Amino acid sequence: MMTDTFQNQLYHFAERYAAHGEPPWTAAAPLLGFRDTRWSFAAPLGEPIWELDPTTIQETELFAAIYRLEHGSRVGLIRICRYVHSRRTSETFGDIIGQFEADTDALLIDQQFNPGGSLLQMYALCSYLTDRPLPVPLHQVKLWPNDVPEATDVLDRQKFGEELPEEDRPGPYEITWAQIVLEHAKKGEGVLSDPLPLFGISQVEPARRAYSKPIFLLSNTETSSAGEFLAAILKDNGRAVLLGKTTAG
Repeated sequence: MMTDTFQNQLYHFAERYAAHGEPPWTAAAPLLGFRDTRWSFAAPLGEPIWELDPTTIQETELFAAIYRLEHGSRVGLIRICRYVHSRRTSETFGDIIGQFEADTDALLIDQQFNPGGSLLQMYALCSYLTDRPLPVPLHQVKLWPNDVPEATDVLDRQKFGEELPEEDRPGPYEITWAQIVLEHAKKGEGVLSDPLPLFGISQVEPARRAYSKPIFLLSNTETSSAGEFLAAILKDNGRAVLLGKTTAG
């Protein structure tokens, strides 16, 4: 069961958006390349000594394995094919990271052919890759037609506090984002915003179970959107070494 406050807030926010119709940066991206028989596009790393079971692979769209190298070191491999809003996938990712923390010396994340998807899902997975907060890139956005009335509704619901059922109470990121939206709305419809943190989330908070060892992130020219943001977050914060080719953006 997911108990990390940061992740719970992300999913509460994502589910709230899903109920009203998701904007493009939270929707699931088309699936590309995942159903390759290799499951991962990384070259063989060594002798496989553990792999995620096929049923979990199908249900979560994650592939994971541990390899023993010639000199005895163990490397964990996890492939993220896209970012789909899924608590199950996030929880499984956390379980894998916990095993990797105990049983590996380094981690390779394969994001080749990852078209992106839900930014909030990416933040949830990223939280398992750090033991400290990681600032995230800022974005410039234009408001969608429903943004202002939805932001107004969030702040109206905030006034009722605990009088509302828990599922109807806005979370801190909802409130921050609503405040940002209404402030930007003063500039008029269709105006590009100043750089700002999407959804009011300025940094990824570390999960209780986090990987503390070296990370390598493999991308290619087909890696885009949220996949690129993960690469940027990990690189900008000195948390991973990037491998492969320049991403789509």
